[in-house]
Amino acid sequence: MLLLPIVFLLNTSPVVAYYTNMPASVVIGQPDFSSSAANQGGSTAANTLSTPRYAMIAEGKLFVMDGGNNRVLIWNKVPTQNGIAADVVIGKTSFTDGSTQTCAANIFNPADGQIL
Repeated sequence: MLLLPIVFLLNTSPVVAYYTNMPASVVIGQPDFSSSAANQGGSTAANTLSTPRYAMIAEGKLFVMDGGNNRVLIWNKVPTQNGIAADVVIGKTSFTDGSTQTCAANIFNPADGQIL
């Protein structure tokens, strides 16, 4: 019976048990769970989203394709609080660049917000 507490003390893995219909504990792109306006009702910023399409976690980083803003946002750590700003933007010159542009080597503009 003493082995179980020792196993819990030695287990430092951040793995969390997930289940169907589990409530979310953090929201990104909005200040809270009841808000839903694109870019939080304002301008494009490091903590806003407009029509996010895909999200994934790789090597502890969160990647979100922000289709409405034609960019990919990267958080170096998975956010643990609501409304945390992203650390990196790909496809735009800055976090506040909300312009629509054609494709180029440094511009992200997927057709219909999709990645092929």
